[in-house]
Amino acid sequence: MYVRRSPASRVTIHFQLSRDDVRQLNREHEFYVSRRFSDPTPSKVYWYLFMPTTIVTVAIVSGSFLTAILAYGLIWGASTIGNRWHRARFAKNYYSDDNLDASLLPFQLDLLPDRLVLSNANLVHHHFWHSFRFLRETPGYFHLFFSPVSSMGVPKSAFHSEADLEAFRSTIKSHEPRNA
Repeated sequence: MYVRRSPASRVTIHFQLSRDDVRQLNREHEFYVSRRFSDPTPSKVYWYLFMPTTIVTVAIVSGSFLTAILAYGLIWGASTIGNRWHRARFAKNYYSDDNLDASLLPFQLDLLPDRLVLSNANLVHHHFWHSFRFLRETPGYFHLFFSPVSSMGVPKSAFHSEADLEAFRSTIKSHEPRNA
């Protein structure tokens, strides 16, 4: 629901996320952050410099290129399996009922002249406009980014009309830095 309060400069939005909303917001956030803020150079250094150098060094020391490839394959396979297992456990625990309780409470987002205030029964977050970096809009959500690790998602279903949606979009865009 989108509500305007008496001072013309204050806008209040009330919304409640579902489990699917929380999962989708996290997926979209991870997808976008990994592409916008991640530097691909370390990965390239690993795959194109470190890995071949390590294989050649082990091949020279062991006297067998096949042994070096097998040893590296075992290490890579074990780390890949461990990483996938860890991610699966994290996702299972992260989306457990205990951890989702705070995310499923009703939220209130206040747009003030100098900051945004996101609050519910358990928390109050103040984000000042000068720290706002950019808005990312997806078909179902607005993602407001303040840094690579600090963002806020607002479902578009919180708005009753296209006019409310456009008013929110223009308010947020007016605070977006010009070089974003």
